[in-house]
Amino acid sequence: MKPPTAASNRFAQRRTALLRQLAQIGPFVEGSLVGVPHPTCKHVAWRLTFKVKAKTKTVYVPVDMAQEVKEWTQTYRQLKTLIRKVTG
Repeated sequence: MKPPTAASNRFAQRRTALLRQLAQIGPFVEGSLVGVPHPTCKHVAWRLTFKVKAKTKTVYVPVDMAQEVKEWTQTYRQLKTLIRKVTG
């Protein structure tokens, strides 16, 4: 049996590093956070939009949770990127 080549070892190390990054991913949510300004008020209402069985769903996000949900959506995008790197 041949010993593993340096190239395959490099790819294995890269994959292992990516899998470690995947393990460190925190809370995430799929969707887009959208701020909807009220025409009569100065505040913004926050909505999370996502797809379920090809239909767009929208849920209200309380103002005090908007920043947290924004971080979750960013984490989801990072997760998708890491998955593409691991499987690609």
